[in-house]
Amino acid sequence: MDQNHATGPGADKAVRPRRRDRQARPCRPTFEGRAAGRPGPVLVADLGATYLRVALAWDGELGPVTRCHTTELAIDPSLGVTPGIVDVMREVLLGVAHSSIRGSGTHVEPLAIGLGVPAAVDTVGSVHQALEIGVPAGTVVRDAIRAAFGVPVAVDNDANLAALGEHRRGAGRGTRNFILLTLGTNIGMGAMVEEQIFRGATGGAGEAGMLLVPAETIGSPDVPGDGRLVDAGRLGVGISRAPEGYAWIEELVGGGALARAAEGWSTPPAAAGSHASSSARKRPSARVFEQAASGDMRASELVDRAIEGWALTIANLVAVLDPDAIALSGGLVGDIAPFLDQLRRRVTELSRVAPRIVVAELGPRAGLYGAEIAAVRLAAELRTDQGAA
Repeated sequence: MDQNHATGPGADKAVRPRRRDRQARPCRPTFEGRAAGRPGPVLVADLGATYLRVALAWDGELGPVTRCHTTELAIDPSLGVTPGIVDVMREVLLGVAHSSIRGSGTHVEPLAIGLGVPAAVDTVGSVHQALEIGVPAGTVVRDAIRAAFGVPVAVDNDANLAALGEHRRGAGRGTRNFILLTLGTNIGMGAMVEEQIFRGATGGAGEAGMLLVPAETIGSPDVPGDGRLVDAGRLGVGISRAPEGYAWIEELVGGGALARAAEGWSTPPAAAGSHASSSARKRPSARVFEQAASGDMRASELVDRAIEGWALTIANLVAVLDPDAIALSGGLVGDIAPFLDQLRRRVTELSRVAPRIVVAELGPRAGLYGAEIAAVRLAAELRTDQGAA
């Protein structure tokens, strides 16, 4: 979820990658501190395919974020990248302990820990299926972090935690039924149903990008074994690995699919000034939206395809979940502002009752806020259980 980077005092702090021996020294964060005497912080983390991001939160306020490359985390054959996660978490706590505001040598103990991972996770923090980035199946990650710090650890799917964060602290405030739809390289979703995370039987609910649409096979891609070349009518031509006769909708209108389509014809403006140079450096999908907003016909056709696919996705979600609101997040959201009204109109045409469609407020930090909420809830539940015992 490393997209829509925030700026300003609270922005993520990029850290130089560690050596690729996977045992290099952990990232060394900085933290500006809080006043002493407040309750212990919650340690929150978001593990993605590219980055691990770790921060501390007090009373719903998120501190600066330490970011490390996932491929540079220390790894263990049985624990995966868990030792690397623990290393970075300890360094974040050490940074607080050495803060000039808190005073050198101050011991900082987290109240609880929350972690988001890009995997299906059940209600007790058990990962349904191992991930290639080094996340073992089962409760291995949760148990190892809990053993390292001796505090409650909440582990959940990253999209679920992002939806939880937006629901409580962002664009979903005041709703009971809420969807966070992520429009990035792929299409993802987290949903709150009656103010609770909707996760399904195995924790795998929310794969909105895998909604099937009819598509006719028309050939093979240039790279053998890379799926089938399909034609999905109004949703365009793309490469699909879905069952024969269909394509997953993110294969047609996800950011990756749009970028591939754009690279076939989209030409950056001639380098005639700083604006042209800036446009030329943008990723292909961003250039397409910019060119469409300027009236380019070919770009407008591709944007219309994207709007149609996203509206179809939203209409299907509305038919099943009937949300109060849907918030859009992800790497494409900053590009589509001129076309939001077009998207809203098309959703209204396709839906029995169209929900409120807004832009998410928390950006890439939504999952960290959600991790804090989940960790605090877990700690409270355990205290209640202990009191009743």
